[in-house]
Amino acid sequence: MMSPAPESLAASLGHLRTIATPVSDYRVLPFGVATIDSRLGAGGLRAGALHEATARSASLVDDAATTLFLAGIAARESANASGPVLWATCRTDLYAPALAQAGLSSSDVIYAQPYDDAALLAVIEDAVRDGTPSAIVAEASKVSMVATRRLQLVAAEADMPVLLLRRRRGRDQDPFSEPSAAWTRWRIGSAPSARLEIAGVGRSRWSVELARSIDPVSKLPRHQRVVIALSVHILRCGVTRCSDARVDVPEIRLALRCLLPHCPEKWPLTMFWDAAGQQNEIGRAQGVTAAFNGIVRQLRRAGCYEEVSEP
Repeated sequence: MMSPAPESLAASLGHLRTIATPVSDYRVLPFGVATIDSRLGAGGLRAGALHEATARSASLVDDAATTLFLAGIAARESANASGPVLWATCRTDLYAPALAQAGLSSSDVIYAQPYDDAALLAVIEDAVRDGTPSAIVAEASKVSMVATRRLQLVAAEADMPVLLLRRRRGRDQDPFSEPSAAWTRWRIGSAPSARLEIAGVGRSRWSVELARSIDPVSKLPRHQRVVIALSVHILRCGVTRCSDARVDVPEIRLALRCLLPHCPEKWPLTMFWDAAGQQNEIGRAQGVTAAFNGIVRQLRRAGCYEEVSEP
């Protein structure tokens, strides 16, 4: 039977507990809405990151809802950090009283109106590096993948939220059809107000869709994260010992079966088991190592596993 060495058992258990809990080695901005926060990695938005939002349709009401959605996030960060918010846009239709209703008063906003999107992106990057704003909201129509990578890097380095409103360049054009390095991407639209018991205008409501998140591991239930982490750990132990003896043992077979539903391609699992029973030491070691690397790649691509260094 193959089992971890006693001296490494405590570290291994700590490693598994870390993986079983969503990784939150960064500051988090919770929405305060359980149905939204529960779907994000650490119970909220990552503070030092680029987050994008776009209107669900080309209608003005959806565009206004998206603007207020980002304004609300910026207002909470401004209140927490006691700093101003930089709002950069090439347009002239920003309505300050509406932002105030979202909690962002005009006295807490620094307005910037660059000439075009290229200048706007430069303003954002300079402002993040300067560190004066507590958060940045920007509106842009054309942003390249390279530009979003730069914004994500500087936002993470400064631990500052950069909120980018991706505007449509055409009525039928989806801004999210273009690639981006943003941590999250949101589609926002207006929704019917709840009916009041008396005559009057009901409270506004939005339709909020999390179109993409870089933290897919958090979407798995806790018990599945534990099973996947433990299975990978067992296979890793097999890799370290396969040069000394065959590792086609029950715990290896069980680990491979546990990972079967989470691997889009099954060949690394089959390859691992076939190599584990080889008699030749060199062939066994090479086959098991290559198969293990393939399994980990499959799990990462499927968003089921995230490497966490042991303490």
